[in-house]
Amino acid sequence: MSIKLFLYPLILFSLSLKASDLRIAIVGAGPSGLMAAHTLKKLGYKNITIFEKEDQVGGKVHSFTYNNNAYEMGAVLLGDNYTSVINLAGELDVPLSPFPTGLNFIGVRGEVTNFIDDLLHKHGLMKLFGAILHYKVLTHKYGSIHTDLALAHPDLFENFTTFARINHIEPLIDLFKPFVTGSGYGYPEEVPALYVMKLISWPLIKSLFASYIKLGDKILYFKEGYQKLFIKMAQNLNVNLNSKVTNIERIPGNDGTTTIYLTAGGVTQIFDKVIISTIPKTALNFIDASEEEEELFNKIKTYRYITTTLQVNDLGNKSLFFKNNFNRSAFGEVLILLNLNPTANLFVSYQFDSLDPIPSIEERGGSVAEILYQKEWDYFPHFTKIDLEDKPYRQLNKLQGKLGTYYVGGTLNFETVNDVLSHAKKLIMEKFSK
Repeated sequence: MSIKLFLYPLILFSLSLKASDLRIAIVGAGPSGLMAAHTLKKLGYKNITIFEKEDQVGGKVHSFTYNNNAYEMGAVLLGDNYTSVINLAGELDVPLSPFPTGLNFIGVRGEVTNFIDDLLHKHGLMKLFGAILHYKVLTHKYGSIHTDLALAHPDLFENFTTFARINHIEPLIDLFKPFVTGSGYGYPEEVPALYVMKLISWPLIKSLFASYIKLGDKILYFKEGYQKLFIKMAQNLNVNLNSKVTNIERIPGNDGTTTIYLTAGGVTQIFDKVIISTIPKTALNFIDASEEEEELFNKIKTYRYITTTLQVNDLGNKSLFFKNNFNRSAFGEVLILLNLNPTANLFVSYQFDSLDPIPSIEERGGSVAEILYQKEWDYFPHFTKIDLEDKPYRQLNKLQGKLGTYYVGGTLNFETVNDVLSHAKKLIMEKFSK
């Protein structure tokens, strides 16, 4: 027997001991924090503690249940290319269903029209589909962003409206607005094309149009609530709810290791590694940030995004895009009324900054009978064009592992659930499986 074969079981045993002994803290029990813990556990790490300031897991995946129906206050749908979410749902046996609602516009006078029909009327079939086909070429040209945002070409730092005009795909500004702006990702005339192309991949476009012309079930959702996926995921993890982290101090040792003192709920514990899944800018409230971290994290921009579950009368039961509200001039107005249960007139409204959805609804002939639940989000962490030129994603990548600290979440790989899951898993596999 060779010495390598003889030593192999001992090496595995040694690695398993190291994995078992390493003390790892995770700040935040949203999708990225839970995926980090889930992956670490699969790799054999056993001493993992998750700290969550809220009384439930899920982060921006938040389902409000009323009369046995789930109303999504955060993430809602997924394309059939969202493999990280779909695979996790299969692993945890959480069922997915075809998305039940169409894409309809409502104008300021209350007139309801079909979204795609409106686009075809405005731009014509040839011009619209010509732009879509050219966009396919562009998604291949700039496809590196789906591997790592640090690889983004400088062309993508321009706002999407300018980028679309340069590349002669202007009809896509109107096509993408409801999904970009309505989903809380800002306005095409402001947001760098990098983020729009990250959100609207070629497979997602195919899924949207396949659903529109009834070619299979390409857009999916969790009928029992998106949050159920992460509640189930957390059942086998050590999650401390109502545990707000108030201080993290990292003390480097002479041997290259770092001792991490983390305080949550007035109790200080010692860890070897810490994974931050909150927005890094928020982490400045509790971590002993270096000048490099502080300067970089303070460049991160977000939107204040409000979701409200409410009973609306006189507008029917279909989901509605508010046609004239996807421009900056309508900032604060309702963008979407979403109804995943067409047998009832309960909706979720989505809007920037304002806590009052009633004026937008009444202007279109509706009336609000009752507001049932409301959530306010610090949403879509991103960088401006000017800051992208300083290559912040490369800087974030270089921070991974420094002083025993790692970063996951929407800042690192865009805000969709699929993106944060895939990034968290990839990071843990790269940094902790060696």
